[in-house]
Amino acid sequence: MFSQGSFPYLSDIYESEEIGSALADSVASLGLVGLAHFWGALSILAKATAKYNSALKAISTHLTTVDGAKSDQTIIAIVLLGLYETNTCNSRISMETWERHITGASALLQLRGKEQLRTLIGYHLFIHLRTQVITNCIQRHAQVPDIISDWSQDLYFETVEQATATTLSNLAIRYCNLRASMSSFRDYSDSERIIATACALDFEYEMWTKTCPLQYIYQTVNLNERSEDVFSDHYHVYSSVWLGALWNNYRSARILVNELILDQLGYFVPYFLGYKSGITGFMDQAPKSVNGNLLLWPLYTAGVTGIVSDMMRVWVAGRLEWIADVMGIRQAGPLAYSMLRRQDHLLWNPDLIENASLADVCELAYNY
Repeated sequence: MFSQGSFPYLSDIYESEEIGSALADSVASLGLVGLAHFWGALSILAKATAKYNSALKAISTHLTTVDGAKSDQTIIAIVLLGLYETNTCNSRISMETWERHITGASALLQLRGKEQLRTLIGYHLFIHLRTQVITNCIQRHAQVPDIISDWSQDLYFETVEQATATTLSNLAIRYCNLRASMSSFRDYSDSERIIATACALDFEYEMWTKTCPLQYIYQTVNLNERSEDVFSDHYHVYSSVWLGALWNNYRSARILVNELILDQLGYFVPYFLGYKSGITGFMDQAPKSVNGNLLLWPLYTAGVTGIVSDMMRVWVAGRLEWIADVMGIRQAGPLAYSMLRRQDHLLWNPDLIENASLADVCELAYNY
């Protein structure tokens, strides 16, 4: 059941090891919270919370010994709890807890040492955490830890497809470090260096799209009829949701570098929300929860870009609200709210958003 997705290594763990309570409870908490949101059942949500707390307690016990702290199951359990926070986000504390989980897992990664990259599980864990760390650094305008950038230079055994993804991550790391060197977004005290670096990054992003392997090519589907779920008259279809996520990361990062690719912002969303090859504008199948998770930050990035139109910002907010209400990924709600209020996502007011509809939030945004 774990052979596909963000955690391909879980199948190996379950087949080769006795599963401890930390990992078992982390997996259970995620499954239960998904069921709770699907059925709208507070009783199931309470059980999910209990499993989450049980997993935290077990992880704390593991961290008291070096072997326990270094184990695959410990770090995987922490990563899963970070995903739990994403799916249940209802306050600023949830956002901060997600960040702490990612920071803690990164510390354990360093404790385990670079030799872990030689194992399949260790490699996949590093790749998964690298994405989370970069996302966190982009949000906080922080420099990427040296361990992430240094280890990314030593993945000599990667396939062509994997190496292409690593190249994209290295570009994102360079953007993070450039942004971290600025005191604010409008800081051009060293304008020559900043502009030259940004232009070089933009060029390398463009070259990345031209040198991708054939497996990275996606299909563009043109609609015969307009649909409220599609921003334009066409959208993209990928060979897998993970390839689509990679292209989303490219678009998000390049937007942050120069904000010059707005025409691509809405094209990736329909595929992730259930549109495949049809041209009628109707959903082919209900999307999986993981699709919504992979859309959160690309959509948020698109919506908060300074020169994006109000029409597109409202459309993006609508997609985020749909992900929150229909798919049960609660973090999408406050992201939509803070985006429309032109606020940082850590400054949102839960008292204002708790009972607000999308129309109410949009009215607030336009009068802000």
